Amino acid sequence: MVKQVGLILWITLLSGVVSYAGEEGAAGNVAGRKLLEQCAKTIKQIHVVSYEADYKGTGWVANRVAEVKGKVVLGGRSSWDTDEFWCEVALKPHDSEEVIHLTAGSDGDQFYLIDPKAKMAYEDMDPAVLGSQGRNVRRVVLREFTADEPLKELLEAKKIELQGAEVVGEEACHKIEVVAEDDSRSVWLISQKDHLPRRIVRYHTHPERGEGTTDLTLHRVEVDPRMDRSPFALVVPAGFTKTDDFAP
Repeated sequence: MVKQVGLILWITLLSGVVSYAGEEGAAGNVAGRKLLEQCAKTIKQIHVVSYEADYKGTGWVANRVAEVKGKVVLGGRSSWDTDEFWCEVALKPHDSEEVIHLTAGSDGDQFYLIDPKAKMAYEDMDPAVLGSQGRNVRRVVLREFTADEPLKELLEAKKIELQGAEVVGEEACHKIEVVAEDDSRSVWLISQKDHLPRRIVRYHTHPERGEGTTDLTLHRVEVDPRMDRSPFALVVPAGFTKTDDFAP
């Protein structure tokens, strides 16, 4: 009889712990979703945003992507699904020690790339004009800032969970894990102050190489900065040659 009473008490206590854990998890899911919704709402109100960015890969992904640092300005998105952007970056390809300095952008219609080493400015309506480094240049462009429906795919994920807080630079942030329907996983660090992203870590699992990540960190985020002119149109520096040929 004593054993039976003990077993009943143990089961009761265990069910309470499980119930509490379930409630805590549910609360984390609700809180995480609300924070992403607030982030999306804040982004929707932005016309232009500028920031400094650091992008890198870890694990096996580090051997697939460049390290990129630079300044970025983002505007809207055109009817051609093209971002208005400007960025000035220093990038180091994964297979080289050379640091390449480039400026790239788009006014929503034309794309351009400025190569200070070659003293060339390449411009065309085809994004391929950005050349072999075009993809690396745009790794620091966070497209959620220009989307008509910011964070739409994140908010449709099967799991959104608040995992506490973390500091990015000097910015206190909410840490939110997102797991999509295809089981792809990312962690978003959202500023507690202005509700905008400060760091996005995306996880990539390989059956043989294990886990790797891409890591984009934003610093000095400024909303609707004052500008004398649009930063998105090409301005050819003095002494540079302009061409519609594609960059190498």
